[in-house]
Amino acid sequence: KKLKKKLAWYLYQKKILSEADLIHCASNKEKKNLLNLNQSFNTKVLPFGIAKKFISIKKEKKILYKKALFFSRIHPVKGIETLVDCWKKLDNKDWILDVVGPKENKYFYNKIQNLIGNSNNTINYLKPVFTDFEKIKLFNNYDLLILPSKNENFSMVVLESLGRGLPVLTTTETPWKIIKYYNAGWIINPKRSSLLLCLKNIFKLDFKNFNLKSNNAINVAKNFQIEHVYKNYIKTYLELLKKK
Repeated sequence: KKLKKKLAWYLYQKKILSEADLIHCASNKEKKNLLNLNQSFNTKVLPFGIAKKFISIKKEKKILYKKALFFSRIHPVKGIETLVDCWKKLDNKDWILDVVGPKENKYFYNKIQNLIGNSNNTINYLKPVFTDFEKIKLFNNYDLLILPSKNENFSMVVLESLGRGLPVLTTTETPWKIIKYYNAGWIINPKRSSLLLCLKNIFKLDFKNFNLKSNNAINVAKNFQIEHVYKNYIKTYLELLKKK
């Protein structure tokens, strides 16, 4: 909550960050947000990495499951309410949307549950999963990840699902423009009208187009394999030590 964040900032966070020799940011967006707080912060952008077990060895699918996945906290900032509203409005009987994630606010969670309950069985809420094994098993049963967030600094679920060959539909408010560059999904503005139009177009795609985007998704994730990413971490830490 905003009030708690402000209290934390003035009570201890500002002091800790001001005394830090280096602040690690997971994305350029996170760096920008930090520098807006204090231009004197010394920051370094280093993306998180993905374990090799998340990288799929792609085999072309002959059919689509026609199943989309929302995998995140049940929170207003994640755009889940807009997604459920849009999905219900389109009322496509061929596609299923499964919502997976822990509840953070009882009132908002109940609101989403009520919306899902009136969706003609095209939307389901599934219990959260947390382990790597559970997540990999889950991702393997879907064609698409949808995360219409209003704000994200990184989002590991995007990276993990890309690794399992899921094209991703997300927004310009996440640091994942690379998805559009690789043709591994869709990047839209977080407006309801944009999500509606994008979903309409996705529903028209055949398995050939999905397989193309799926292979591209895996190629995106390969750039973030921990074996490659950690080298930049080590280099950064060594340079920091030399200054001491």
